[in-house]
Amino acid sequence: MKYIKRFVGACFGLTTLATTSVYSQSTDAYQDGYVTRTETVWTTRTVEQPVSQTHCRQVEPSFGDLVVGGLIGSTLGNNITDAHGAGTVGAVAGMLTATNFNSGQKCQKETRYISKSERYPSHYIIHVRSGGQHLQFSSDRPYQVRERVKLHVSSDYSLVD
Repeated sequence: MKYIKRFVGACFGLTTLATTSVYSQSTDAYQDGYVTRTETVWTTRTVEQPVSQTHCRQVEPSFGDLVVGGLIGSTLGNNITDAHGAGTVGAVAGMLTATNFNSGQKCQKETRYISKSERYPSHYIIHVRSGGQHLQFSSDRPYQVRERVKLHVSSDYSLVD
């Protein structure tokens, strides 16, 4: 009995499918349209802008630098010659050398970054009139009003009786 019910159900289903008419069609066409309006869609991004500054300061030799320079100069002066006053001349020369090496301007460059927000166009929404219809699409570039564009139109439809 169970098999008879399945058989009758299958026959009924096949009969229903065979008597129902299904029509479907796809169309592809190209048509011209004209731009009626262009909208710019804006977005914001953060830009880091570097700003560099140079800071300089005057440096004077420290007392310790002068003492070390004098001692080194005196030692060299006494070792080079045994002449009277050679150690003193060496000490003066060592102090002058220490003064020249450790004095003057010391400069340091410092770079900071300033965050700045800026708006830029993300994309464009283009409004088009074609064949009595008003359409829109997104684009990476702006279009001029009344500019002609070629549209690819595809339609799929089906009719069931």
